[in-house]
Amino acid sequence: MNDRRRIHNHLNSIHAIALANLGEFATGLALLTALPAGRRAILVELRVQYLHKARGRIIAEAAWQPDGEPDGEPVVQGRLHDEDGHHVATVEATWKVGASNESR
Repeated sequence: MNDRRRIHNHLNSIHAIALANLGEFATGLALLTALPAGRRAILVELRVQYLHKARGRIIAEAAWQPDGEPDGEPVVQGRLHDEDGHHVATVEATWKVGASNESR
């Protein structure tokens, strides 16, 4: 995520909710790209731990591998860091996974 003035807070750092949105996006992308055809997911819980003021370009990383049946509520971990490698936030997203309407 590029640093832009419109996503800053009053402390001149990237707003907490912008970081949460980036974390949700990263965890969702990791989950959805690993799901088999005919499955969909919706976010049911998002926990964010803010560790450092976020400034500059922020990079989000997340990975998820299904272990067995993908349906249920997997938790996907995400990590946000700046270009210097400072860990600025950790995201833990719980997704509800089930069959899509097309496969019913």
